[in-house]
Amino acid sequence: MLKPALARWPESYPLQLELGWACAQFECLEDAEAAYRRAIVLRPDRFPAYNLLAWTLIRMFRPGEALECARASMRLDPLNGAAYIAALDAARLSGDAPAALEYARQSARLCLPGEHRIARVLLSYERWPEAEGLLRRARAAHPGHSDTPMYLALALIPQGRLDEAAYSLRDALRIWPRYTLAELILLRVSTWWREERGLRETLEAEPLDGAALGNLAALLLAQGRLDEAIATFEAAVRAPPPGPVDDTLRLARAHRAALDRGEAVADSAMLALELEMRGVIDERRRRRGKRA
Repeated sequence: MLKPALARWPESYPLQLELGWACAQFECLEDAEAAYRRAIVLRPDRFPAYNLLAWTLIRMFRPGEALECARASMRLDPLNGAAYIAALDAARLSGDAPAALEYARQSARLCLPGEHRIARVLLSYERWPEAEGLLRRARAAHPGHSDTPMYLALALIPQGRLDEAAYSLRDALRIWPRYTLAELILLRVSTWWREERGLRETLEAEPLDGAALGNLAALLLAQGRLDEAIATFEAAVRAPPPGPVDDTLRLARAHRAALDRGEAVADSAMLALELEMRGVIDERRRRRGKRA
């Protein structure tokens, strides 16, 4: 349908955008790129083609060029939210963690659209207070969106604010009662709260209980409370008898070092899951060794 129109109006900026969009939908990314570049030549003063070209280049794994397109779009419109989102995705794809984080922060400061995508970037760098601030503003602006309180809970849990996280998750379920992920996280939060209370009561009676310290450290790590977890792991190692946490402590310290270098890492919950799976594998190996 576009070919007759393009033959008649080859210098139509909207038609070139339509052609690029259609090509991209069918994964003809080289043709989409060519159409968007023609649109930019026709109207270099309009930002939509720069945004669309940036997204296309990201899909083609060319983050450097995508970032340049996003920056060109920002220069044309400094409040162009799509350009900031494209820039942070391009920066993450290229491994430029500081730039990705800075674009996320700029988007958050400008209250640009795409709060949840920006929040996910902040969460991936474990910038919990910044993500919390963005999500609280988003919840005030869009109170009927169920994802906002769910993501807010993910920012509150690593700060040790389980009661607030539970309230936020219940808010998500109030908006959307069939929100299965929020329901599962709420169940996990309730379990964490009970287990942490029980372990702290044990440690009040016996502060040097190595097993209780190790279990508490693992619980804190599962919540993303990394610094508390490391300190508790270290206490468990010193306890008589020490808890079996040497490998876990090493990985937790590596996680903290990566964050201090400004890298985006898998969140602490994923680290805990990895450690849990390692524990299951080690236990199976031990059992096989006994049978042998």
